[in-house]
Amino acid sequence: MSRWRRGASAGSVVGGVRPAAVAGRFYAGQPERLAAEVDAHLEAARAALARQRAVEDGSPWLAEGLVAVIAPHAGHVYSGPTAGFAYAVLDPALVRRVVLLGPAHYVPVEGIGTSSAAAWRTPLGDVPLDQGVASDLLEHVDGVTPADDAHDPEHSLEVQLPFLQRVLDPGWTLVPLLVGADLPDAVAAVIARCSALPDTLVVVSTDLSHYLDHQAAVAHDERTIGAVLARRPESIGPSDACGRYPLRGLLTAALAHHWEVELLDARNSGDTAGDWDRVVGYAAFALTATTPSGPRAGLDAAARTALLQLARATIDGSLRAGRRVRPDLPAGPAVLHEPGAAFVTLRTHDGALLGCIGSLAARQSLAADVVEHAYDAAFRDPRFPPMDPERARDLVIDVSVLSAPRPWPATSWADLLAHVPVGSGVIVTAGSHRATFLPAVWQQLPDPPAFLAALWRKAGLRAGDWPSGTVVEVYDVEEFAEGSPPG
Repeated sequence: MSRWRRGASAGSVVGGVRPAAVAGRFYAGQPERLAAEVDAHLEAARAALARQRAVEDGSPWLAEGLVAVIAPHAGHVYSGPTAGFAYAVLDPALVRRVVLLGPAHYVPVEGIGTSSAAAWRTPLGDVPLDQGVASDLLEHVDGVTPADDAHDPEHSLEVQLPFLQRVLDPGWTLVPLLVGADLPDAVAAVIARCSALPDTLVVVSTDLSHYLDHQAAVAHDERTIGAVLARRPESIGPSDACGRYPLRGLLTAALAHHWEVELLDARNSGDTAGDWDRVVGYAAFALTATTPSGPRAGLDAAARTALLQLARATIDGSLRAGRRVRPDLPAGPAVLHEPGAAFVTLRTHDGALLGCIGSLAARQSLAADVVEHAYDAAFRDPRFPPMDPERARDLVIDVSVLSAPRPWPATSWADLLAHVPVGSGVIVTAGSHRATFLPAVWQQLPDPPAFLAALWRKAGLRAGDWPSGTVVEVYDVEEFAEGSPPG
């Protein structure tokens, strides 16, 4: 339960519609004019992105694996050209919910503030709020608190809505959150929990430097942009971004989940509609999930057979030579030469474990990964003596090809126990502590508390421990063994 609680102000519309607070000031108040201006920013951004990426068929360039975007929040006349880039990369078919985080400029918030309204209004219509997600965050993430009074006058979130309304298909829902304190772990927990939901996009609203001259602002913002691209939340200071609190939380999540950050556009108010003496900096970024750690499509019989043969040739050849032997990789199938991550497990015919070593992230071809881990499982697993010819006569080789790890929305030990992903591979990371269990371990430890307790022990943690910054990820495997059907 959250430590902080903040009630709604007397003027807030609890369960009603929050009216547009800054229409006519930060963006056009007339629907037709607003739609035309937003569409112009979007079209200009799409054309620029198409030129940058040599898109020749006229279709918009969309970011693959998009998890989040960062967009500025000044008046549209100033920051609209840059904001257009953040929203031009969205695929409306993939987004039905937006979790929108920004700073509180007017009313302090002692945490991460939710809105209790049923909908938010702009001249383009009403956007319904997803109160189910908001209630879940209030219950499970420490630091989340009601804050209608802070939402009432705020512009940092509202100015994003017209862009979303023009890009997304009708029926999408909103989760607006104001971040009023430097709680990067709590913000990262919110983002991880929400990004694991289907069809959900995270948007962080922030401007960069404020009121430097144009030349100084460009130099200052270049340093901040570098910190964002390098996912260094600790390098984002008070003078770097007014939305530094949600930004630092997003970068914390990006580090934990290996999300890539790409700069889409950067400029300042002197480049758009202001003078060059006192400018505000703007930048747009896209955050995407990394390339999957293994082939998305199922491996056919030829690929499975080739991988098992490579593992067997590695172990048998190394035993005969008395040293490490690396067999030649086959010319095909092509999937063997794509990036992949795998575990190789060695057992007796009776099922006794003889060794198991693998990798969680793709760093070489799938075939090379299996060859490396076949040798390591046979000769370098510290739990077992190196393989010898006698034990090798009773050896069965099992290969597990991993999907990309994905975040699992758990914020405490009790929360994880309440909805543990039974049947999936599970990874726990807490600082330098890290461990995984393959899905097959569920066969030996079908009871979730026992499974998690053993996983925590493997990571060097006590069951029930949840250090600050703990991250849980899950993954699936395609598993096949010698003697099993080939397809």
